[in-house]
Amino acid sequence: MGLPGTAPDVVKRPPNVLNEPEFRSQAITSSGTILAIEASAYHQAKLVVKSNPVEGYRRFSPVDTQSSLPTQPCDLMREADENRRRWGASTIAPVFWWLSRSLLTTTARGRLVHFFSPVCLLGTSINPFRTSSIIREPFSRSPPVMEKAPSSVEEKASRVESASDVATESQLGFEKAVSKGTLAKMDVRLMPVLTIIYLLSFLDRTNVGNARVAGLQKDLHLTNTQYSIALTVTLVPYLLSEIPVNLLLKTVGPDRVIPTMLTLWGVVTTLQGLVHNYQGLLACRFFLGLFEGGIYPGIVLYLSSFYPRHRLQLRIATFFSAASLSGAFGGLLAFGIMKMDKVGGRPGWAWLFILEGLFSVLFGILSFFLLPRSVESATFLKHEEKQEILAQMRHEGTVNEQTDVFSWREVGQAFMLPQVLFVSTIFLFAGIILSSLAYFTPSILVALGYTASRAQLMSVPPFAAAFVVTMAASLFSDRYGYRGAAAMLSSVLCIIGFIMYLSSTNPHVQYGSLFFSISGISCSGPSLSTWLSNNAAPQVRRATAIALGFVMSNVGAILALWLFGSWSKPPRYTSGTIVLLVSACMMTFLSFCNLLYLRSQNRKKALARQERTKETEATGLGDRSAWFIYTL
Repeated sequence: MGLPGTAPDVVKRPPNVLNEPEFRSQAITSSGTILAIEASAYHQAKLVVKSNPVEGYRRFSPVDTQSSLPTQPCDLMREADENRRRWGASTIAPVFWWLSRSLLTTTARGRLVHFFSPVCLLGTSINPFRTSSIIREPFSRSPPVMEKAPSSVEEKASRVESASDVATESQLGFEKAVSKGTLAKMDVRLMPVLTIIYLLSFLDRTNVGNARVAGLQKDLHLTNTQYSIALTVTLVPYLLSEIPVNLLLKTVGPDRVIPTMLTLWGVVTTLQGLVHNYQGLLACRFFLGLFEGGIYPGIVLYLSSFYPRHRLQLRIATFFSAASLSGAFGGLLAFGIMKMDKVGGRPGWAWLFILEGLFSVLFGILSFFLLPRSVESATFLKHEEKQEILAQMRHEGTVNEQTDVFSWREVGQAFMLPQVLFVSTIFLFAGIILSSLAYFTPSILVALGYTASRAQLMSVPPFAAAFVVTMAASLFSDRYGYRGAAAMLSSVLCIIGFIMYLSSTNPHVQYGSLFFSISGISCSGPSLSTWLSNNAAPQVRRATAIALGFVMSNVGAILALWLFGSWSKPPRYTSGTIVLLVSACMMTFLSFCNLLYLRSQNRKKALARQERTKETEATGLGDRSAWFIYTL
């Protein structure tokens, strides 16, 4: 940067950027200079950077005095509109925004724009939630503006501090790339089918808890240890099959793998209603886990190939909320089916397995005709809509035809990503809590003094509340892009619930604690799944990362089955609840650690983007690319 009185530093945009049909504004802070750039295909203006530290502001002006700046509103103003809509504003923010917009509109043709540019840049980029600079990263795929290399370590550090570390909608260009109509089409065709599939998955796996209360353990003469072994036998093949199933989705196709899994586990669920002894139950539970394993990570991977990163959590929450609905619906269904006791000479719990299993088989066959293999094969989308989606996915780095091929190296890379290891460990603790509440809520309610049939009904309200809280948290997370905040919120709710349960002997307070704990752990699934999916690329690496997270979740589920099945005794379940409280605290701590790590990586990437262009970067980096912004 030149000193006062010296010739200004000349900064040129690369020719391929100048040839773009649109123009863009950008400001980059550092200890030495601020760049403010506007260019268009019509003028291809050469820009200079002037610095006047004595006067306390920096300005820019076109070198070519014969050309004028474009007259249409610039991207800077569009970003200001989006900021105002998304973030709201503090007391002074609306004044700055209005003044800046007015100045940009009224001075766009004249030379006064170089004088007012600092005010415009400040006002239009105000974001009350960000403590970093007024800078916004450009959201085009073009190389960044070239500038002089930093002259000192202090200047580099200043850039890192001022660089953006949150991937916003404007940075990713989402609203500009994919229309709401296209999203609505995918929502209508995909989400109902996937939600029902996951509801059936969760229902068929956890209805054994309702069957236990209805008399399964008594009729089959099972001890508590045998019951825990039967549930453990389900989860062992379940977790072992998750990574292979996710890799199988890539080669065979989700439109064949997912319906086949549903049909097969429906058959096994039906057969559970015909067992007469412990050995038969073990066999059914083993094959149920084998055929169900990988369904959740498989659906997450499937959705990530259709939806952009910052529209994914709400969709994951939609089908994951089926877990909450299954808890509520399962209780109501069990209450009704128990009335069929002795019909056809079979107990009520047997009819619970038979009827739910038959429905899964029928819907599995139907889903062969409902699920498309990919965006390209989706018949309900027009060609232009398919191109919109694919262009956005390529822009985000989640789709790359050159690198999205199976490779064992990419599988191994997933195990080396710190953000994957952080979230996978969080999944371990979340799995302990989720499975404890999913399998043992009816038993906990019986321990509070409710009858078996009444306990089925009393399990409905906490799971119904969890559905509402999960959807609300996911709407917040998708709107503002904060996955880590949603994950920490979920664990805090769990902490509140477990403290309430432990600190009171009042059955009403203990029952009320379930609203917090069940709602909290239900929120965690979508936020953690999306956080994991958003921050791993290319597809094989992402598929492995998602599957790894759910492997860890099912390891936690195995611990939970023994925790409440044998080790922790009713009616208080004190030792088990203490373990759940510690698990929730660890979820909060690890989520915070992962948030700090991702923020630091985004700052390093922001510095790297200032020092090189995308064309000079090595290919196949996936999420390690400087142009892949981690989701916080």
